[in-house]
Amino acid sequence: GKKQPWKGLSDLLLALDTVYKKIDFKLIIISPDKIDTEYPFIEKVIKIEDDKELAQLYRQSHLFVSSSWFEGFGLPPLEAMACGTPVVLTDSGGVREYAIDGYNCLIVPPRQPKKLAQAIITVLKSDKLAAKIAKNGIETAKRFQWENTINKLERILLTDIGEKNKSRG
Repeated sequence: GKKQPWKGLSDLLLALDTVYKKIDFKLIIISPDKIDTEYPFIEKVIKIEDDKELAQLYRQSHLFVSSSWFEGFGLPPLEAMACGTPVVLTDSGGVREYAIDGYNCLIVPPRQPKKLAQAIITVLKSDKLAAKIAKNGIETAKRFQWENTINKLERILLTDIGEKNKSRG
């Protein structure tokens, strides 16, 4: 979570306030910012030192939630998927490159804390759903490994070079 409004932290906290009335949980916020921890469900706000620590935190979590209003690619939800953590996120744009509602995550519209709360409750109350989206999230994340990305870029470049050579020949 970050303090910029478009990151949706205020929406997330409103949603979690609703969730907390039905389900007891503890929230860990990963942020470089100082975040107000007045809510009873906030366990701590931490600044991650390295990727290993972040991956460990993802693996220990029951759920990862991203509440951004808009994002480019949106890497943290994909990282959580790679670690086998169920994901709930907002339809913030770039996440559509990998996020499939009901398959590897639950997707809700941005700026709608009530719908975000409903999705969080749905995942937390259904072990079967949580396991399904976690399993499918791992499979999704495998497609986005660096080696695959490099191979895809190489194919694009070689195709482009081949087409340019044909047009000259």
